[in-house]
Amino acid sequence: MTTVPSLDTAPLVSVLMPVHNCAQFLRESVTSILEQSYTNFEFIIVDDGSTDDGDYYLKSISDSRVKLLRNSQNLGVVNSLNYGLAASNGKYIARMDGDDISLKTRLETQVRFLEKHSETVVVGSFIENIDRLGNALGLSTYPTEDADIREALKTGAPFAHPSTLIRRSALASVGGYRRQFVCAEDYDLWLRLAEVGRLHNLSNVLLRYRNHPQSTTVKSAYQVRLGVLIAQMSAQHRLSGRADPIEPDKLLSNSDLDRLGIDQRSRETMRLLSEIDTSKRLLSMGEFSLANASVISLKRVSTVPLNIQSEIAVLQARIAIETSGILTGIAGLIVAAILNPLILTSISAKAIRIVVRAFKLV
Repeated sequence: MTTVPSLDTAPLVSVLMPVHNCAQFLRESVTSILEQSYTNFEFIIVDDGSTDDGDYYLKSISDSRVKLLRNSQNLGVVNSLNYGLAASNGKYIARMDGDDISLKTRLETQVRFLEKHSETVVVGSFIENIDRLGNALGLSTYPTEDADIREALKTGAPFAHPSTLIRRSALASVGGYRRQFVCAEDYDLWLRLAEVGRLHNLSNVLLRYRNHPQSTTVKSAYQVRLGVLIAQMSAQHRLSGRADPIEPDKLLSNSDLDRLGIDQRSRETMRLLSEIDTSKRLLSMGEFSLANASVISLKRVSTVPLNIQSEIAVLQARIAIETSGILTGIAGLIVAAILNPLILTSISAKAIRIVVRAFKLV
């Protein structure tokens, strides 16, 4: 094990992991932290009112570095994160989720980086995506340098949240996680941290990120998309010298969203786009029946904008190619175009790409 700087009086790192009903993945996730090459850490696990068997395993852990906290009921990830933060002592906060796997040198590599770069407030890494059984699904890479990360921040999250190590002083200076951003609390945090320091991603793969139908990005795609939009508006106000429109400790109502310019029609369109996000993510996991069910639910909507109709047609074709063959998928696109000729030009380029990709798989 390579030696890295440490503190004698308190753990240098607080690993913070909220968990809720993820017993099937929990042992592997916890073990990946307890077996890190870097050992000067405390491991704060916040059980957010789980009702599965994970509690039995967590109570059986005898490692003195583990601090087990429990919510009497499910309070959500943001409340659980802030609860854990209040109980933490580390100079750095390492995020972790109960269904992911940290590679053995993750903490050692990230601590070394932040100790050498005092101006950096958060460091993440590349990740390997895996399915619920642990099979590889491919890598996700992120911009590594501060300027590129800031550019990426304009449209989405440039970090994998559970891969990050955050400087505690910076996290405290921006007020921790904000509970108004349910399911997009990380994106809101990156925007605020960007105002107080530099951002960095390591090009190493330091985390195996589990994709499964119960993950937040699948179950709560609408809340994610809505939260990202509100966080962007909030950041724009701050950067222009105006007051942040998000009031502390006040959850957002529909009237608040209307005030921010996100009216009912915009929200309905966002829901449809979020369902498409869900279908695409399920498709990427190989969860074809669930992806198809998601697409069918979209087709039941009475009024669907033209661009979304084309997305639905393309998704159905992709699912058909995976489950029933190339000809079935092509036939589906043809039928969709006959039924609604207006979407033909919208789907043509995507259709060609799908067919070319399909033939490459044969």
